[in-house]
Amino acid sequence: MNIPVVPKSIITVTNYQTDAIVSKQLLKKANGTVTLYAFDKDESLNDSTSPFDILIHILEGTIDLKVNGTSNLIKVNEYFSLPAKIPYSIEAKEKTKLLLTVIK
Repeated sequence: MNIPVVPKSIITVTNYQTDAIVSKQLLKKANGTVTLYAFDKDESLNDSTSPFDILIHILEGTIDLKVNGTSNLIKVNEYFSLPAKIPYSIEAKEKTKLLLTVIK
């Protein structure tokens, strides 16, 4: 089977919006999803818990990832994996784009 490969720039898939978080699901399968998020500075996701393991990969910017109340600064080109059912929150310290991968 010949499948054409058409690469895309992941940074340009979604744009920042003032005072908002923008998301775009890039892949959705039975065993997980990959979602691109664009956070404006100081925007946050509070008190989230995933029923599945997640991986957060920072493409631009910096976030404060709080896990069990402990702050962790995650910067561009860094990632963090988190097991299922662990409470977390994300706050963008500057305009930030990140990939959130959920593994079921």
